[in-house]
Amino acid sequence: MNESHFSRVSWIVLGACIGLLGVISALNLYRYGLPTDGWIYIEGRGLTENTLGLPSALQPGDLPISLDGLPFDGTRGTKPESWNAGGTVQYEILRKDQTLTLPVAIGNWTVISLSKNLINDWPNYLIGLLYFVIGIFVFMRRPGNSAARVLLFLGTVRLAMAVISVVPETLADRIDPISAIAVAILGYYIWGILLFPSLLLLSLIFPKPKQPFLSHPRLTVAILYSLLPVIILLIGGPFSQLGPYFGFGLVAVYGLLTVISVIHTLHTERNDPVARAQIRWVGFGVALVAGYQFLSNIISFLLAVSVTPWWLNVIDTLVYLALPITISIAILRFHLFDIDIIIRRTLQYTLLTGLLVLVYFGSVVLLQNLVEQWSGENSPVVIVISTLVIAALFNPLRTRIQDFIDRRFYRKKYDAERILAHFASAARDEVDLEALSSAVLGVVADTMHPDQVSMWLRPAAIRSSISTNRDQE
Repeated sequence: MNESHFSRVSWIVLGACIGLLGVISALNLYRYGLPTDGWIYIEGRGLTENTLGLPSALQPGDLPISLDGLPFDGTRGTKPESWNAGGTVQYEILRKDQTLTLPVAIGNWTVISLSKNLINDWPNYLIGLLYFVIGIFVFMRRPGNSAARVLLFLGTVRLAMAVISVVPETLADRIDPISAIAVAILGYYIWGILLFPSLLLLSLIFPKPKQPFLSHPRLTVAILYSLLPVIILLIGGPFSQLGPYFGFGLVAVYGLLTVISVIHTLHTERNDPVARAQIRWVGFGVALVAGYQFLSNIISFLLAVSVTPWWLNVIDTLVYLALPITISIAILRFHLFDIDIIIRRTLQYTLLTGLLVLVYFGSVVLLQNLVEQWSGENSPVVIVISTLVIAALFNPLRTRIQDFIDRRFYRKKYDAERILAHFASAARDEVDLEALSSAVLGVVADTMHPDQVSMWLRPAAIRSSISTNRDQE
């Protein structure tokens, strides 16, 4: 099949993406028109922030119990008759250990109020948009490629997950039936309905289709995307108490199956250099995102950072884009075999940076303690000395780390370099043509590992004639 031409499946996928974005946009327009108190509501945490700015006696952390006497259980409630823009609703709330009844003004969303939400959560929207743009780019280059189609759908789902939060979730979404169901499905269950099934499907078709997709492609797709919706219907709808358990459980199952599928691919495609390079590219993106997320969680836990600085949001955006970019490179097969160089450099400079940071802060702390004991005060000289130590250690550490990585992870390349260096040293003093030819063949066999190797030399008479002519000249 020509991957650069649209097929019927390509048009179906493109239509599904446009349809999903259309549904999300229509839902947001509907939610934008709902009267609201403007307070963001998070299940389990209660009210968190007044984004609309209406005068209110509510406070962050308040848990609504009833609205105009109508009970609210934290998940769903009944819409009071007084819930209209410009009206007032009596909230019964739980604040710490007290139960209070407070009047709350109801209004309408404004563009200004939503723009504040967009500015505050700009990394989420930017990442969603860039995921979609990358998916569109790859799809337009390879519309006939199954992995490119799934990547486009993944980008669309990620954009939909961002767009659904353009209008913040408030109590209006919990007491309006249409909005409540739509937000529950597209805001929470979308992980198990669309996102993780797409990841599993991508692992089944990339870099080469495997079972069960190979034998029953339509049935596989139908099961992946319909399993959670059927389960939700069987347990009584999205607001059933069992819903979150089945949702998270199915996401975990999809994730485990995805890992198993990737491991199977690594085993079956180990003799295909192109497939191995494609898998390494995807694995590199996954490792970057997972490693960064792990480190950021540890740092946030240790430092207890409540406000994220803007530059860290920029780093987050760049790192989280690594996965779609590496998948795109693997699908388009663009500079595939540069991945080993990139991985080596990433490992090298990551370890180097970590060691230099440890040495820097360790030397600063140690020298400052020594200076304080000796002089009783801090000295800027310590910073200068530590900086000079780092500058002096940079090249030696980089060389040692590179040698360590080559020995541990790129042993064939490391051994090949040693063999070539030894051959170059020995060839300078070798004058016997047969011995030199044997050495060349041995080096090629040891470094390239070919199935067969041979060498062609000019006949002796021709070599002698060439040598005589050169002497006469």
